Amino acid sequence: MADKYRRVGAGEWGIAIGNHLARLGNKVEIFGREGEIFDKLKETRSFDKLNLSLHHNIIRVENLSTLKDFENDCINILSTSSSGFSNLVKNNQSYLKLFTSIVWLTKGIDNQSGELFDKIITKQIGSDKSMCLVSGPSFAIDLVNKKPQRVSIASTSNQLLSEIKNSMSSEHFEMVASDDLIGIQVSGIIKNVSAIIAGAMSSIGFSKNDILALIKISQEEVKNLTKSIYIDRGFAVPSDEIDKTICSPSCLGDLELTCLSDKSRNRQFGFKFAEGIDIKDLLKEFVTVEGYVCTEILIRKYKTSNCKVINAAYKIFYLKEDISKTIKRLLS
Repeated sequence: MADKYRRVGAGEWGIAIGNHLARLGNKVEIFGREGEIFDKLKETRSFDKLNLSLHHNIIRVENLSTLKDFENDCINILSTSSSGFSNLVKNNQSYLKLFTSIVWLTKGIDNQSGELFDKIITKQIGSDKSMCLVSGPSFAIDLVNKKPQRVSIASTSNQLLSEIKNSMSSEHFEMVASDDLIGIQVSGIIKNVSAIIAGAMSSIGFSKNDILALIKISQEEVKNLTKSIYIDRGFAVPSDEIDKTICSPSCLGDLELTCLSDKSRNRQFGFKFAEGIDIKDLLKEFVTVEGYVCTEILIRKYKTSNCKVINAAYKIFYLKEDISKTIKRLLS
């Protein structure tokens, strides 16, 4: 178990993970730039959105550049929105290069380049870093309240994966290991696209069974896009591992949560869109809707001829095609 974890970035999920690690006996430092939020964390040691009092093992770091002691066993965990991930890595390049590993909690794709986040890390920090992603069906409030959750963990290093798994696992937080880092990332992208379609489906009267059928199609979509990315990178396609991925917490588990739960922001976006609310007004209301943004990026960046869900989402949300007819074709 590492002596220290340093959570870098923003987000409720990152704070919940940091507190979870602290409860399990790890020393945790939190660094972020949201002044008001982090000032309150320092002053009151509370986070109102999660009704959370920070564990005594957590301290706030004011400035990474002023730190003098960089422990060899300190593991940095990046937590931010998908739109902010690239800038977070870029702005902390010098600091992150001092360490051998990087862990991240962010799901999605880079909004500018369309690259997966392991590629962003490799380009900005170097190819010599051990990388690890924790992803799956999860809400920060559920982790705080110790409700049972099951997530995926994938890494380029068995040692790093084992260390993170040993440090984070608990009786209510199960971690399922995977060797398919690309597929776990793709799962976190497709589930948001599927969720906005699922929300639209619920809004106009499609049944739960129809949404379950969408989830099965989405699993196949994860498989197809994952294989395509392996091939584009010149890697052998690990078909057995990809098959495990589509049934994993990061894929099937997250698809079920985001497509069926009204807690899902992407599902709510799709629901309101189908009600006829203007897209510009919705984007102002929701601020960040990963599934909507990812759809355009995926169409632009990747070969999507065999990706029925992505193409249907693009037709509905960007080309304004008839929702019911497009979804019926998707499910047929």
